[in-house]
Amino acid sequence: WHRIVSEDGNFSLDLAIYTQVNWIANRTSAAPTDHGFEIGTVRITFAGSIIDPSLTYATRLTVGDRGVGTLEFATFQKQYDNGVMLQAGLIEPQFSLEQAIDNNQQLGVGLSFTAGQWDPSALPGLSIGWTSDDFRAWGTYSNDWGRSYVDVLRNQRQTVIGRAEWKPFGDWTDLYDFNAYPETIVPGMLLGVGGAFGWGATDIGGPNEADGDATRLTADVSLQSPGLGGMATISWQSGVPGTDLSGGGERLAVVGQAGWFLDPTVEVYARGEWGTPLLDGVEDLRVFTVGASWMPRSNRMIKVSAEFMQVLGDARYWEIDGDPGIRQVETPQSIVRAQLQLSF
Repeated sequence: WHRIVSEDGNFSLDLAIYTQVNWIANRTSAAPTDHGFEIGTVRITFAGSIIDPSLTYATRLTVGDRGVGTLEFATFQKQYDNGVMLQAGLIEPQFSLEQAIDNNQQLGVGLSFTAGQWDPSALPGLSIGWTSDDFRAWGTYSNDWGRSYVDVLRNQRQTVIGRAEWKPFGDWTDLYDFNAYPETIVPGMLLGVGGAFGWGATDIGGPNEADGDATRLTADVSLQSPGLGGMATISWQSGVPGTDLSGGGERLAVVGQAGWFLDPTVEVYARGEWGTPLLDGVEDLRVFTVGASWMPRSNRMIKVSAEFMQVLGDARYWEIDGDPGIRQVETPQSIVRAQLQLSF
């Protein structure tokens, strides 16, 4: 019902809708205990082909918890028979595994806090990709990391972002899921690396002027077996513009997570995270999460999740835009989160 296709098959339009309703409670000695509901994310995606099936388009409108709509991406892509693709527009560059996997497949309520710190966001630029039986690679040339909209006449800052993956065994589709369903998966393993380098100046003469070289690196491994999946990542950055409290400077983080299907409708999961801003006198950030999800249709079209998070250390120095409910304070936090996710 959500797909329109021309008689000759050269034009198509697919509509996808994704929404999350969250209930969150946060308890910490640094602030009063708060709790309440929020609309986590609402996404409307239009995608399809034009002229012929190898020329595709995709655009997505995202509305966050404050009710502000943003254009998440808007791309045109040409796919060639030799596995090469070219993409132009407002691109979501491939960098880390958590950003490469669709958010619909995330374990529980949210991604790790590193998904916010090492998120390039959508960037205007050009991208090229290549896929074979066992290897994939992408490269993007665009405006600076994390700056979707800039004044082009005050921007001379550019970035290159790349990611490469090797699949020793398994299926690409299953490995692009944090924990694939036991009825569909074959055992698999995925190894990935990502890197980004930015240079030049942006917002020249403005209040948000940034200058200097910035380097970001990440590496990850994912293992999948029927009903059980795990992932581990390590990420590092150096020379990133901005203050230490706004996520700039040098820092290092590690994430490990695993999910297990008790049956095709019930999934339990756990995640551990550690990060350091590499500053004297600043305590490392540690986050521990356990939770469970119920999916009555044995897919993530309808998903109800509940989880408990314990946050230790100093969270003030991190861009935690992907983890609702975490306060940027330096005291321990206990967080309970529940979510209803609809995706169709």
